Amino acid sequence: MNYTDQNKIGQKIREELNTLCSEHPGIFNDENIELFFKIVSLPLDNPAIRLEGLQTRIPSALAKIFLEDSTKEEMCTYFPEFAKIEPFLKKILYLTDINAYNIVSSSKAGLAKCIDKLGLNPNGMHLSSDDIISQVSQPNFAVHVLRTYKLRNLESHVCILWTMKELYENIESALITYLYTIHLHSAFLSNLVEQEPNFESYLNKVVLDFEVWQKRFVHITGLEKFEEIGINAIESEEWGNSEKRILREGKIDDLRKTNQEPTMVVLGEPGMGKSTTLQYMAYHDAKKLLNSPKDDSVNLPVYLELKLLSKSETILDVAAAKIGLDEQKLVEYLVKGKITLFLDGLNEVLADLRKPIRNEIISIIENYDKTAVIITSRPLAYYNEFKASPVFILQRMEDKQVNEFLEKNCDNGQARAIIQNEIKNNQRLGKIVRVPLLLKMLINVVIQNKGIIPDNKVQIIKQFIQNLYDRETEKVSAEVDFRVIHRLLCFVGYKTRQKNESNVGWRMEELEAKIEDRIEKSRFKISAYEFLDFAIDLNILVKDENKYSFIHELYQEYYASEQIFRDNAIAK
Repeated sequence: MNYTDQNKIGQKIREELNTLCSEHPGIFNDENIELFFKIVSLPLDNPAIRLEGLQTRIPSALAKIFLEDSTKEEMCTYFPEFAKIEPFLKKILYLTDINAYNIVSSSKAGLAKCIDKLGLNPNGMHLSSDDIISQVSQPNFAVHVLRTYKLRNLESHVCILWTMKELYENIESALITYLYTIHLHSAFLSNLVEQEPNFESYLNKVVLDFEVWQKRFVHITGLEKFEEIGINAIESEEWGNSEKRILREGKIDDLRKTNQEPTMVVLGEPGMGKSTTLQYMAYHDAKKLLNSPKDDSVNLPVYLELKLLSKSETILDVAAAKIGLDEQKLVEYLVKGKITLFLDGLNEVLADLRKPIRNEIISIIENYDKTAVIITSRPLAYYNEFKASPVFILQRMEDKQVNEFLEKNCDNGQARAIIQNEIKNNQRLGKIVRVPLLLKMLINVVIQNKGIIPDNKVQIIKQFIQNLYDRETEKVSAEVDFRVIHRLLCFVGYKTRQKNESNVGWRMEELEAKIEDRIEKSRFKISAYEFLDFAIDLNILVKDENKYSFIHELYQEYYASEQIFRDNAIAK
């Protein structure tokens, strides 16, 4: 959320709480509203603690409720994201009393204990049994704390049944509870956010995120950890600065260090390793800064998946929240060129957001000319929008790289020999698998299928997916029909592709509702949550913050094509 929008929301909050602002100026004031936003966006020093996407979820919901011309139904859809207060209270408790936080985290009555530990229940309410009417005349905003507590398991379909009066009552109570909590701990929290930023926890999270990213692909080769090899890139003659003389060539990590321009665009076919390249560079920079915090030659790395941006977010909003800086401090860092923005997947952006996101990137490049910006996309989705930025195209692996890749990621000598021989003698297949992701899949297929190599790319993916199903069938104790899992993945692939034409992250509630509807119509004996758990365990779907997407766009395209093939077969 940018600073302008934050100020607008602050004004709306003051209007909503107009009477209370007059009656309790020490509680409901500009300072506490601003402190509320700072605490929401502040990163924790323990990257393992993930509070349900709190940093972006609350600001996004507030923007929808207060800044957009939303219908009642739309407001009700976003209200639960704003009103689930437990992650916020846990964050306050972690910041103010880590011992109390540890006690609460191990308790089944987490929210109730949070409320007690933070001093929000001095009247001794029985939160689970007391009714709201009994607390109307009680002090310490008891009625609002109790009402907010009772919203803890709220789902959006329940909100639809409210009157507008009930909706606004609940919005008011949630706001009051947030700000009253901030007021009770404002002295400590103000001191906390005014300190000079310490990026150690953030950098540790960047390192952890890359390690999690790698583990998501362990299932492909079966190795505990696979090793990437550097993919060569060649500067495009068609795009970028056409006055260039000798086209540059090399690995992206090397090219960016010698690149005279602060920005660059990296294009590559599906599976070429665009995301891994950016993640690795961010990881490498983070490790350097952790080892040498005073090293001015390394910028603060910020890796963003553009597909996860929603309509209410901007790149700078998300970057600021991720690092834990307010807008003013972020701008200061950008002006000085102390940040590297790794912007991944321009081709995967929501259709309605493509133009505004491209415009924002152009604005960042123009306004912060010392800031390094590296953008990835597919070749067919790039139209030379960033004309002053050189464009580098990732190249398919040469024989030497293929052999190096096989040596590092396939400990089965017979399988390596089969693949090397097939690449040498089958030109068509050899071209297909000179892409890292497809080569990883082929390793799996050759090992699991006794040396048999499929005829084409689709068959490689199909057999690889079947191997995943077979593997999971052996692991699960309960009986699971993976034909149903497959049908639902085809449905999700088709629906997400049809709606967005790319692998955009879908909000949890929206996708879960569509899956539930599909299950009900098909009478499948599985719940939406069971299906999603299996899909994530298979490392086919991934959940980032509060959004689902396919772990790779190649998977989405495969499942979408399977659904289209099935629909066409039925139609005949």
